[in-house]
Amino acid sequence: MNSSHSIWNENPYVYTTIKRLYSAIVTIIYPFAHYCVLVKSPKSFGFLKWVIYWHCFWVTIEWLSNAFLIDILDYQPSNIIRIDGYLNRIFDPVFLYHVYNVIEAIAATSALILFTSRLLMIVNMYRTYLSCRRIACESLIYLVVSLFGLWSIPLSIWQVPNQHSEKLLITQREEFYPDCLWDPTCVAVSGGDKNSEHLFSILTILNWVLIGIVIVVSAKVVFILLAKRMVNESEATKKMHKKFNQRTIFQAILYFSFACIPFSVLYLTILLNVRITGITYVIDFASENHPTACAVSLFLYYDPYQNYLFEVVRSFFLESVIHSVHEREPERIDEYDGYYGQAVIYASFMLTCLFTPSLLNIWTPKLLLVVSSLCFAAFPFGFLFINSYYHYFSTVVLGIGKAFFNLGCTTYLTSHSTRKSIESNVSLQWAIGCGSLIVGSMILATMVLVQWKCINFDDSECY
Repeated sequence: MNSSHSIWNENPYVYTTIKRLYSAIVTIIYPFAHYCVLVKSPKSFGFLKWVIYWHCFWVTIEWLSNAFLIDILDYQPSNIIRIDGYLNRIFDPVFLYHVYNVIEAIAATSALILFTSRLLMIVNMYRTYLSCRRIACESLIYLVVSLFGLWSIPLSIWQVPNQHSEKLLITQREEFYPDCLWDPTCVAVSGGDKNSEHLFSILTILNWVLIGIVIVVSAKVVFILLAKRMVNESEATKKMHKKFNQRTIFQAILYFSFACIPFSVLYLTILLNVRITGITYVIDFASENHPTACAVSLFLYYDPYQNYLFEVVRSFFLESVIHSVHEREPERIDEYDGYYGQAVIYASFMLTCLFTPSLLNIWTPKLLLVVSSLCFAAFPFGFLFINSYYHYFSTVVLGIGKAFFNLGCTTYLTSHSTRKSIESNVSLQWAIGCGSLIVGSMILATMVLVQWKCINFDDSECY
């Protein structure tokens, strides 16, 4: 007899593995963002530099918390969450949940303070002197903004009930609840009283939605006020303010996409007691990547960081392409070796596919994936010291790695899936892979579209 009351996949091993690998790769963005803010900020930024760094610091803490240290998994639409991070064996899970809420609130508040600083800087850009009265008013604005972002901390802490009694009530009252309910890493985040649970959900939804609305409305108000002053200004100044407005709208879109929508959907399902298959993964992935969206947005909003990013990209890639190398040093590589190398990749992949299945007798799928990742890394590594011999060698290795990856990935999925979960696991793998391609193509398209604007850099367009 099956005594399970669970309607969730409580051990999404494939999803967790892919997410951790993805997180390890994305983490590279954060130290690069710190370096750009500390070293590449122009003097004209002034106090804004430290506001940006404060925001960068807290989104980094939020990312480490979300991806590795705490890593909360929501069992939508129940009020149960599980702490999957590396700290769950060291600290009390309830304490980690409180820390998670504090970090999340401070990171969101830092974004609001950064946004407010940009607004006030634009408003004050034509003022050579700030009176004490204006400084006091701006300080009051910062205080109100901070309270607006931090008010949810005491509410979330107060809402957490006694775990033993609440879990006991869940087993008696709820038809469905996770089988891991009594696991020490599971936390009931709200009390058994449905009214208080619904009130908490409503207040949380209002908090996320109101912050997004305030961002959009305040940006529009400031832009309208500035537009009235821009009638007699130069086209360059008008263009600068238009750019500010576009970037602000984009910031609001990022906020709604990675924070407002995921958390609103989560708490709406709790309010309506509706379970949507697979929505847990979407909410988990989108909400955890909110700090990454904030870090990436620094390179989209601020021209100095954007310019340095393009400089790095050009130095590592654009200046190292085969044709340009041939033009400078014809003896190192032929100008058409890129086309020949592509053919070698396909030929190597085709031949390797003929015998890779037999490798499963001596290698595990995990080892195949590790070897394939090394093969993938060998090809771009050759662009650091490009020459004809290594180029063709790395193309052969890349084709072999592709064959190993295809076999290792499919075998790994099959060995960790059942008849019921194989379809969802394969779909999840393809969804994450295609989603990563979409994100990568958007970043590449953005870089290509704006790279010409970075040739003539002007500090007046930094805001």
